[in-house]
Amino acid sequence: MRYTPRQKMFLVLLLAVAGVVFVINCRPDVPRENWSKRWGPLVPHRTFPGDCVICHVTERWDTLRQDFSFDHKDKTGYPLEGAHADAACLRCHKDRGPVTAYVARGCGGCHPDPHASALGLDCERCHGQMDWTPTGLIAEHAQTRFHLVAVHAVAPCESCHLQAAVGQYKGAPVQCELCHQRSLAQAISPNHLANGWTTDCERCHTPAG
Repeated sequence: MRYTPRQKMFLVLLLAVAGVVFVINCRPDVPRENWSKRWGPLVPHRTFPGDCVICHVTERWDTLRQDFSFDHKDKTGYPLEGAHADAACLRCHKDRGPVTAYVARGCGGCHPDPHASALGLDCERCHGQMDWTPTGLIAEHAQTRFHLVAVHAVAPCESCHLQAAVGQYKGAPVQCELCHQRSLAQAISPNHLANGWTTDCERCHTPAG
């Protein structure tokens, strides 16, 4: 079968491209991307030692040796404290790019902001590194018109601030009857509604119960 000059040129070009692809794929220094069902694409340890058993067991690549230890603060300058100390390496070191890029953005670099930026970027004002349970809210609430005392101090934020999940804390009522309408309707001994006792709850009740 004879080929025209144009067809010959195309075949030569095709073979050249195939050769380049073959060489690149066979080079030992070109890392291959792997896939984890849990973590997604995994970035190979390009700058790590070639001896994998320094960290991993010989039977499984995804299992670290029991005696493996790594001083994160000493080696990287970034200490892993609280819940971060138990986080899997791939939660931060993966295909998102250099970890320093999003660590530099603070908490929001890794954790989506559930408050829609309504509370600012200083997450540690309310949250610690152990879990997401907010702290210091009683003192902060004391700067508002409604102080948290007695049972109010342990009430979930959402019980008064219905939009707390998206960072909307303004406009919550401070009148007892507006939050405790169900309790008012259930108070039948004596019958509060029949007696017209629908406001001025503090005449008889305290925030203790």
